[in-house]
Amino acid sequence: MRKYKLKGIAKNLKTQHNLPQLHTLHFTSTASTNTLLLNGTDGVNTIHTTPYTPTPYTIVTADTQTSGHGRSGRQWSSIKGDGLYMSISLPPFNNTDNGRTMGRMNIIAGYCLCKNLRNIGLNTYLKWPNDIILNNKKIGGLLLETTYQGSSTTSMVMGIGLNINQTNKTLQHLPQGTSIRLHTGRKFNMYHAYEIVASSILEAHTLSNQTKDNELHIQSLWTQFSQNIGREISFHTGKQPQTKIITTERGITAEGHIITGNKHNREHIYTYGEVGYSNI
Repeated sequence: MRKYKLKGIAKNLKTQHNLPQLHTLHFTSTASTNTLLLNGTDGVNTIHTTPYTPTPYTIVTADTQTSGHGRSGRQWSSIKGDGLYMSISLPPFNNTDNGRTMGRMNIIAGYCLCKNLRNIGLNTYLKWPNDIILNNKKIGGLLLETTYQGSSTTSMVMGIGLNINQTNKTLQHLPQGTSIRLHTGRKFNMYHAYEIVASSILEAHTLSNQTKDNELHIQSLWTQFSQNIGREISFHTGKQPQTKIITTERGITAEGHIITGNKHNREHIYTYGEVGYSNI
């Protein structure tokens, strides 16, 4: 990506979201934009030496990642020039219930990104907890990572991978994956995608940081944006990934946890786990 275009977009984002500052860093290749921004180095590039805490509102992008990852360390395919690989450092939340707000941030970030992608004609949905779905296939994902000192959050980084211009050939090893190009039949402007994604995460941070009296009602949003609400799903907790539970997605809690129910109407709340792709 060209530096001058990124600087122009950053200036617009700073004004639009009323930010005190906003910095952009772009790399041809990184091991992981999240790792680089969270730790100051990813083993390939170094943006700061220790001791290090990421400056809030710093955006790191890369043309490709060699070790991009999602939840539980799963590898995120990072094809050079075809996808958007971005991480944004955000200031820790200023409310007293930080753990609850962190859980909600994933859901709200997914909602904001889906909403803004729908505004450009992409009818996207969410798969709990943080996958973006288009035409029953994964087009993107979100990963929120933090560092702590004692019980206090010292830094927070949201990573986003979004498939932009991949083709059937470049996604042939990912049968569950799709891209904007595959959906529309034409290439999509990467700078436009950059602005949409960054703006979505900044919006989500603001919405997540609201007081409990004014907070976003994520349960009602989930009924509109969930791919699987009311449908039978396969679910596993991650402790035994091969052991899947067949259940029905009923919704989410105010903290962003998934609510499932079996045929006997017994509900179960999971704070962590994965919804399988075989049933979407």
